[in-house]
Amino acid sequence: MLVKLPELTTVNESEKGNFIMLMNDITHEVSLLQEPEYVPADYVDNTEYDAEHNQTRFVSDDVELKTTEPFQMKAYHTNVAALMQLGNWFDYLMKK
Repeated sequence: MLVKLPELTTVNESEKGNFIMLMNDITHEVSLLQEPEYVPADYVDNTEYDAEHNQTRFVSDDVELKTTEPFQMKAYHTNVAALMQLGNWFDYLMKK
């Protein structure tokens, strides 16, 4: 659904106010995704990407994000995917 947000959004100059609430449970259904796009795939193989990027991407200001358990990595992937799609939508809105 988050990929489709630009198609679901209309921006106009109407003086009439609107309230539209969108709900999405993406972060409640974690999944391992194909990197670096963080998209679903029938077969996920992130071996090469992980080997190139694991040394730095989970450390910030000497604080390390724990990704030792499968659930932690799935949660990370799902949250990155959600944030990327929201960023795409915000970019779309800024252009309108």
